[in-house]
Amino acid sequence: MGVLDVTQLNPTFMLNHFRFVNYTTERGTRRGQILSRFGGLGNHRYPVGFGGDVIQTWDSLRFMIYMTATATNVLFNYWGHEMMQYQDGPYNYEMFTRVMQFGAMSPVYTNYGNSGNDDNLWEFPQPFKNAIQQVLTLRNRLVPYRYTLSKHSHDTGLGLCRPMYYDYPHDEQAYVRLEQFMLGREMLVAPAYVSMQMENVTKMSVWLPPNSEWRRWTKPNVVEAGGQILQLEVPIDEVPIFVKSGSIVPTIPTELAFRHGSASALFENLEFLVFPTRTDFQVETEVYEDDGLSNDYWYGHYSVTKVSCVKNRNSWNFKIRSTLGVEIQLENIQGIATTRFYTVRIVDFESDPTRVEVDGVKIERSDATCQRGKWSYDKTSKELCISLDPVAISKDV
Repeated sequence: MGVLDVTQLNPTFMLNHFRFVNYTTERGTRRGQILSRFGGLGNHRYPVGFGGDVIQTWDSLRFMIYMTATATNVLFNYWGHEMMQYQDGPYNYEMFTRVMQFGAMSPVYTNYGNSGNDDNLWEFPQPFKNAIQQVLTLRNRLVPYRYTLSKHSHDTGLGLCRPMYYDYPHDEQAYVRLEQFMLGREMLVAPAYVSMQMENVTKMSVWLPPNSEWRRWTKPNVVEAGGQILQLEVPIDEVPIFVKSGSIVPTIPTELAFRHGSASALFENLEFLVFPTRTDFQVETEVYEDDGLSNDYWYGHYSVTKVSCVKNRNSWNFKIRSTLGVEIQLENIQGIATTRFYTVRIVDFESDPTRVEVDGVKIERSDATCQRGKWSYDKTSKELCISLDPVAISKDV
């Protein structure tokens, strides 16, 4: 190969192009995906952006939050920042934990070690070890939600994380609250970016947009009014997340999110977390699934599962329906779950239901939480759980 030397030409742009399309040639079967340094605007179509070496401080964490959310303004929706400690500085477990919490809620998560400070999370002292484990487990639980957002991003150009003014363009607070962002339309994330005070909590504020009620992820039975600036005391094991009331968030069960490889596993177990309003409501969400590696989705090899919920007075009605992108026998589809275990969990459910039916057939109550084919109600947490027997995705429920 020859050497090209052209003034003001950034070779990274062209190199990223060829590295990316090398995967997508006629002989290739895998979709293109590379991690690269910034090749300039327009180069975002090829790589996951590499944020570069970071001298980690509280100020740099604050900027990473701002930059990651606002990058969707120029359609650069995927950034992989270095979640690491500064090589020549003292190990700051608190700051590193907060950096990891932000990373777990961002589109791309990467953490790095170096010769000065390693990233052996299992060797961290408490409470930092547990705090990091919790947020990484949450990231894995949200894979169905985040992967569906990735498909929406592919179709529309809208980032998974976006500034508040995308959803609330007419409110002045949306333009000044630059350290919080929407993760999809349902979840508001406000990572802590300042150190804890004497009470071992981070004191911070978060803006809750108007015309909605909000539920804190860690306290889902508490309803917060929209249109206010809420003062928070955030312990080290929490990243402030608020879910819009009247939403359904698709997840995988916590016990599966712990497992190695859970992020690439088939969506064979789906949990739908329902965050109700205090009045009647109806809502619909969906889960997109393909094999995660190939370009077969071009040819319809994917599934879309739509879940609807209608609450009317004292009754609740759920419908789950999956459709395939192409007419094909289920046994011929690779990388998509053909049979699923569905679970519906409703938070802040006021009392025991008098009857639960699946396809018109009454199912029994269980004293154990979320036992297959039965329902359970926890009076302490006020959570109703309905767990179905395995269902073929070709069957509506």
